[in-house]
Amino acid sequence: SWACWKSTGACPPSLESARATGCATGCSRTASAVLRPAEPPRGFVRFPDRGPFSSHIGPFWRKSVPDGVLHGFLVEAHHCNNMGTLHGGMIAAFLDGALAHAAYRLAPAPAVTVRMSVDYLGCGALGDWIEGAARALAMHDGLIVVRGEALRGGTPLMAAQALFKLV
Repeated sequence: SWACWKSTGACPPSLESARATGCATGCSRTASAVLRPAEPPRGFVRFPDRGPFSSHIGPFWRKSVPDGVLHGFLVEAHHCNNMGTLHGGMIAAFLDGALAHAAYRLAPAPAVTVRMSVDYLGCGALGDWIEGAARALAMHDGLIVVRGEALRGGTPLMAAQALFKLV
């Protein structure tokens, strides 16, 4: 059986064996192709360019739904921390993008995040599909209040509220 990378320096041969051992982190980016999760759920399409930073940490996906847009990503090895779970900064950056998109849908103009408050409610792992949804709540004097959440299989991982300023 496959041993933890911490003791062998080797990556697991498959996503299934990585999950079974609970020791999927630590593999190099080169090996992440071996651990690449399945495709996104039906109806999700690759999100077009979200800028250099988001392109670097992605890829991201989206799906139009009656009340807005769902955002998503598949947790890959480069999204994980040294404990083998989804890095908190990764999920915060992902949700910031979903919040910004909701602000843009309300006021289609460039805007920047001026404040974002997050509550970490759970954690994700390698291979998980993470979805984010956000809704703009109000706009006043060029400031937009947005609220959203990130979920794994319907279980909340993060809730956030942000303030965006039109520029």
